[in-house]
Amino acid sequence: MEAQLRQNRHRLGSDPAAYGLPAYWTQVLVLFEIHRRIRHEEPVGEDQLSLLSPLYRGLVEQRWPNTAPAPAAV
Repeated sequence: MEAQLRQNRHRLGSDPAAYGLPAYWTQVLVLFEIHRRIRHEEPVGEDQLSLLSPLYRGLVEQRWPNTAPAPAAV
């Protein structure tokens, strides 16, 4: 599946836990999906970012600041 994500031949569904992988590998798949979206200039939304643990989400937002959702207006 990694190769398919890297080659833009597969998109990760909205429930990556359905693949039956351990939590760590599910996180890796979500990271691949986010990276695929960034490389192919597709939007990365809150729905993808919310699938990540806070650590990985913070790293993604630090590396690609444009992926972070806009802060809510106060």
